[in-house]
Amino acid sequence: MGNVIDEETGQESTCMFCNSSDDCPHLVAVIDRTFAECNGGELYKAIATIRGLLSDTLLGMIEKAEDPDGDRVNYELAAIFREAIENYDPAHPDDIYIDEGMFLEWLV
Repeated sequence: MGNVIDEETGQESTCMFCNSSDDCPHLVAVIDRTFAECNGGELYKAIATIRGLLSDTLLGMIEKAEDPDGDRVNYELAAIFREAIENYDPAHPDDIYIDEGMFLEWLV
């Protein structure tokens, strides 16, 4: 976990299963909400893949002119979708903007 301090206790965070203060297989993600970054954990290894899948899904929705508030999409995804539409440039059709803070909040 490396230098992650619990803001409530002021103590270094440790794994509740193995008591490790370093990355361990039990650590899902170290997310810094202030800077919208994932800095460790199992999710860190897969975050680019997850973002890519979301980007592909959003691009498909944009191409089909789908409603972001439709029944299939939850609130967080609808907000990400609206942000992607506002920043979409047809001159660069494969470049989908995904707000990192919104993305991490959705993952959490």
